[in-house]
Amino acid sequence: MLKKSIHFTLALIALAQLQACSILYDIQQDMAQDKCGQMMDPYQRNECTKRNNTSFEQYEKQRQELKQK
Repeated sequence: MLKKSIHFTLALIALAQLQACSILYDIQQDMAQDKCGQMMDPYQRNECTKRNNTSFEQYEKQRQELKQK
């Protein structure tokens, strides 16, 4: 029973860490989008927005794919 509790606790900790990473990533993306919005040149603004439009899930998938290469 204690072993199951430890596994469950570790799983919760891992989930909380992943959620925290996702939140921090979203905050950084919002800040980047704000900076993009301040750009005067429409082309640069559009390119900046495209570069900073990746969800955490997409980012994590790309990161895992690069790690496997």
